[in-house]
Amino acid sequence: MFIFQDEERRGSKILDNVNTKAAQQRAQEEMRKKREQSNKEMAEKLKQNMANIKHKILVLSNKGGVGKSSVSVNLSCALAEKGYRVGLLDADLHGPSVAKMLGFEGEKLTYSNGQIKPIQVRENLSAVSMASLIESPDICRFGEDL
Repeated sequence: MFIFQDEERRGSKILDNVNTKAAQQRAQEEMRKKREQSNKEMAEKLKQNMANIKHKILVLSNKGGVGKSSVSVNLSCALAEKGYRVGLLDADLHGPSVAKMLGFEGEKLTYSNGQIKPIQVRENLSAVSMASLIESPDICRFGEDL
């Protein structure tokens, strides 16, 4: 009888584990589906927003210290002065400098209706910089001796 009760308890624990695992798998699947739906919605919103931008200029290089930020800021300012509405995105994770160059270093971005509000730098020129998202200016630089 004792053996039977012990077996019954073990069997019950196994069933609990199976039920728990099945519930966890269902919950994970539900979370994955929600994430996929959210990603689809964000991708569609991004596609719509990008369609509203008539001209897009990308300044990039595979090397650091070549003046990407300087070119970007100067080009943005020149276009804004000519009357074009300009948005500048500084996506540099390792040393965002556009905020400093445009004079909004230390300002944090605001959000409204699930969207980031760019910082209005001057008439016709708004900017978003990773510097406004990073908590600390002490940025980890991979591959450098500390």
